[in-house]
Amino acid sequence: MRFILTSAESSEISTVTIFANPFSNHSFLTLLALSQNSKVILFCPPLQLQFLFGLIRSPRYSPLTLSPLIRLVTLLLICSFILYRFKLISREIYVSSFSAIMPVCFSSVDLRCVFVSYQDYLSDLFALHFPNSTRICEIIIATNSFQSNYITTLKSIRQSSVVVLPTLSLTSLCHDCNAKLFVAPYGGNSCLFIKAQPFIPILKEKLNSFFSLQHYSYPLTIVARSNSIRKGADVFLESLLFVDRLLPENSLPYQVNIHIAGQITEPIIKELLHNVILTHRNRNIFRITARQYTRNAFSQLLRTAHLFVMPSRLESSSLAALEALWTGVPSILSPACGIDNFANGRHGLLLSDLKPELLASLILSCIVDRQSLLQYHTNLTQERHLFTWDSYFQAYNTIYRSL
Repeated sequence: MRFILTSAESSEISTVTIFANPFSNHSFLTLLALSQNSKVILFCPPLQLQFLFGLIRSPRYSPLTLSPLIRLVTLLLICSFILYRFKLISREIYVSSFSAIMPVCFSSVDLRCVFVSYQDYLSDLFALHFPNSTRICEIIIATNSFQSNYITTLKSIRQSSVVVLPTLSLTSLCHDCNAKLFVAPYGGNSCLFIKAQPFIPILKEKLNSFFSLQHYSYPLTIVARSNSIRKGADVFLESLLFVDRLLPENSLPYQVNIHIAGQITEPIIKELLHNVILTHRNRNIFRITARQYTRNAFSQLLRTAHLFVMPSRLESSSLAALEALWTGVPSILSPACGIDNFANGRHGLLLSDLKPELLASLILSCIVDRQSLLQYHTNLTQERHLFTWDSYFQAYNTIYRSL
């Protein structure tokens, strides 16, 4: 196993890359990284539809002149995705149709192309049809032996010639592969590439004014990306019960609005949320809401937040946490969030153990100590470069120079 972790300047564009992904994920940023090093043929229906409707800022790439066959395949893939989004076919059928339709155009694809895909979607397909090609697999979801995608992820890693990871912690998945390994850290400034985004422009002076000590008067706003057991929703909700017990009886000044971002579907979490809301109803300290946010709405919510909380059990590298940090929101994160540049005591607080009582003590310290929150925010605005996509782009530059 060869491990590579370096940076390099952009090389001249001399190759053609096939980038295929059935879903959106962070495809537009991968496309931007690839297009800086190669001409790209794109097979990603949700991203192509976003381009069509003008929702994405131009990634500064020049599309190749496609053959009629490839254009037909692209159209079929988009139609299949539309059927999936309107719930006329299942996710499984959509992914299967994606794998079935793509080989139609393989006869017109140059064998010297570089093939790029995410995790366990299409790696086996490329390995089957182009075994001697350069095949790049990017791992975007952390997994372990208890997860349904564990075996397929390991298979994808073994079938690829290059594996890209967002954080060093995921190298444990690659212990018996022969691929070159690269770390390409994610960033939190993806909103800059999306049109109609309230974040643009964000001026440092305005943010410093917005996050003044006066802004940290009560009620405070906490945003939690904890809507499932995987993301520690049970730990977060149970911690609120401990916070309630720790606050003094006369705690009227400590009023907090809590927004849980993400749809809650697990019955055990729904019941726990209901119980927490009932428990806090009489004290009138916490006002708790939970719902799914669009990308724009979530970014706007972060602009009003004083604290971001994510006690996740299993992530690769949390895009939500990175966006919060780049926005300047002090955060409480678990190590599983996969943010290598997060500094405990400087950008917020690290939850070293997924115990509700420990998380409660950290949340309480942030609620009562506004000055520390302001200092965390100041540090984050000064070190925002740590949480951008620049390192991701540089990593792909290095990858292409190594081919």
